[in-house]
Amino acid sequence: MKYKAVRGTRDIFGDLIEKFKFVEKIAKKIFDMNGFLEIRTPIFENKEVFIRTLGNEADIVSKEMYDFFDKGNRSLALRPEGTASIVRAVIENNLIQNGIDKKFYYIGPMFRYDRPQAGRYRQFYQIGVEIFGNKNSFLDAEVISLAVKIIEQINIHDFVLEINSLGCDECRENYIKVLQNYIKNQNSEFCENCKNKIKIQKNILRIFDCKIENCKKILQNAPKITDNLCENCKNYINEVIENLTKINIINSNNFKINKNLVRGLDYYTGIVFEITTNALGAQNAICAGGRYDNLVSEFSKNSVPAIGFAIGEDRVVEILLQNEKKESSLATKRTNASSFNKIFFITTNKEKHREQIFENYSIIQKLRDNDYIVLYNSEPKSIKSQIRTADYLKVGFVVFIEDDETFNLKNMATGEQKKIEKEKIFDFFKI
Repeated sequence: MKYKAVRGTRDIFGDLIEKFKFVEKIAKKIFDMNGFLEIRTPIFENKEVFIRTLGNEADIVSKEMYDFFDKGNRSLALRPEGTASIVRAVIENNLIQNGIDKKFYYIGPMFRYDRPQAGRYRQFYQIGVEIFGNKNSFLDAEVISLAVKIIEQINIHDFVLEINSLGCDECRENYIKVLQNYIKNQNSEFCENCKNKIKIQKNILRIFDCKIENCKKILQNAPKITDNLCENCKNYINEVIENLTKINIINSNNFKINKNLVRGLDYYTGIVFEITTNALGAQNAICAGGRYDNLVSEFSKNSVPAIGFAIGEDRVVEILLQNEKKESSLATKRTNASSFNKIFFITTNKEKHREQIFENYSIIQKLRDNDYIVLYNSEPKSIKSQIRTADYLKVGFVVFIEDDETFNLKNMATGEQKKIEKEKIFDFFKI
């Protein structure tokens, strides 16, 4: 019997994992520079953690969540998203307090029983941030700008930042009455999923998430929550947009107010946003987030404002792979940053293979200490075989160990070769 990965999951290795590492390295650097601390939570929690935060009627809970009883008959669930687990963790470990910005980031797998397609898997990976402690339009703009910077620095430029406001409890309650009045005579025209959402008042906004054309057509002229905000909420979203403009994050080409953007989770309040692209067809959101000021109080007697976002790592990697195919010349692949940082040492005397490596090991180690990936064969091979290995590994440079005093360097992208004295190798690689 041949065993295969379970449908909707995949093994990540080779070029694919290099893309994941590339994305994560950029994200981590940006998080570090902005004062975020990494947090890692278990991949499964008590099921109630997700029911309490996401809502029992949410599709994620009712249709997509992997839940089970363990051997102690405890009701558990694999995490379908990151925020609920982070909130549970920071409260349990007393990591937050009102009025102080506490910043956390996470990277890891999530699980949802969903129909697999391009960029969508049943085990998928997210990179996310959560900030607890304060609510102000400057902080909202800063969080959104962080997401945009990551997307830009991983070389995805054809995207749109979409923003909306779900309002405060008061203006959202008033809006729901207006919406119910609009749809009451058209209820029978909606799909069954939307009908169920309409029955439960707090779920009614989710009908704007429906992808069925007839439902979208009915809602085309529906009143929008953005047009029914109280003055405070209206001023708040305007301030966020103004702040994003001041720090050069948005312009007329990459931004729009999406009045139908509601996000599919119960805990969102106020500002919500998505970063979308047409690169993956229907799966157009590559980042999503917003404010969830009432969520902490679901677990604790304290009310602490919070905001965050999550990037779909599988989706952005898929876009990077598509872009690479479009530019798939050998030179392009070889001159990217990851290839430039790969160096392969080739021994020229098969009988003295290990001796040549040991004699130059201090050089190899110094290159590694300065962020270069340095490789070589562990077993003696012919020069031709070693070159084939270097080519297979897509290294940027090959270093031939010719004698005690010199190296012969070859640029694998251009084919150019250069003989240098050993001590000059650090100057060549700018160390």
